[in-house]
Amino acid sequence: DRTATGARGAELGKQQLRPGDPRSLVNCSNLTFLDLSRNGFVGDIPTTIGEFRQIQSLSLHGNNFTGGIASSGILKIPNIMHLDLSYNRFSGNLPLELTRVPTLNFLILTGNSFSGSIPPDFGNLTGLQALD
Repeated sequence: DRTATGARGAELGKQQLRPGDPRSLVNCSNLTFLDLSRNGFVGDIPTTIGEFRQIQSLSLHGNNFTGGIASSGILKIPNIMHLDLSYNRFSGNLPLELTRVPTLNFLILTGNSFSGSIPPDFGNLTGLQALD
């Protein structure tokens, strides 16, 4: 199915999108991969992105996000397996909410300004294959 509703992936990197632009894709029931990297997004991750309930892989690397990891809803996406938040402007301690996503296999956080040690709760992510 090559219609928008049948699409399995949306690679929208380097498109200079606005935070609300991805909303038109939310109802794509087969969408399992969403790449919104290098779009120049700033501030918190928009809650629109957390509305993609069917995706398994989300790439938000290379933007200028500073917050919203928990409040955006991306950690409540039921089958999220691959989450790339690298090269943004996140700082402070690693959000413990990340440890409550049992489906995560790959979590990429490099290139941010997180501080402190990796909380022991990350050991509860038994399916995690890569943490960078």
